[in-house]
Amino acid sequence: MNLVIYTNILTPYRKYFYDLLYEECRENGDQFHVLVMSETEPGRRWKYSDFASCYTHLLKGNSLVRGGVSIHINTNLKKMLKKLKPDLLVCGGSYLYPGVWLACRYKKKLKYQCFFWSESHLNESRKYQIWKLKLREILRHRLYRSFDGFWVAGELAKRFVSKYAAEEKHICFVPNLIDEKRYLALAAGKQERNVFRKQNDILPERRIMFCPARLIAVKGIVPFLKLLKK
Repeated sequence: MNLVIYTNILTPYRKYFYDLLYEECRENGDQFHVLVMSETEPGRRWKYSDFASCYTHLLKGNSLVRGGVSIHINTNLKKMLKKLKPDLLVCGGSYLYPGVWLACRYKKKLKYQCFFWSESHLNESRKYQIWKLKLREILRHRLYRSFDGFWVAGELAKRFVSKYAAEEKHICFVPNLIDEKRYLALAAGKQERNVFRKQNDILPERRIMFCPARLIAVKGIVPFLKLLKK
């Protein structure tokens, strides 16, 4: 089995999952590779070189930013797929990436199955014009029906995929993992918590909540905090 993941950038939380998957594949005698579209993206503080590994490959190409969305164009995607010869290619990131559409186009000729790693859900809020919403629906229906299957992180993502994909497509649950060891030490030790409070001027009676996410509107963090306040 030769598993290849095609994703936009390397991130610290994804890297932890990739490391676990790489070790699992190696123990089972399988191959594992990650193809990365871009060195980084606007609003990200890390680069590919920060998390590069023996199984990662940074593709050649250029990136454009349109409407706050990064569009990556990889000129050597087909060449790398021919070289790696995947049995299964899993595309991550946005369905708007040109490489994701090309990956579906190449699958018959290069003889691999093409899955999409989807974390979207039907409750997400986007302020689009009506024509953009209609165009989005057309693109989703067309592309999602061309995949052989999907990786989803939970029930909400499964419902999203089921709306756009054909019923017979394979759907696999994949955990959205983080490295818990980075947080367990702080949570377990009272002394460590007291040091953290002192360093950040947090009173002992105040409750601390930690959210490992970017502070952007689409994450829904502000509405979530308003609900907690009520």
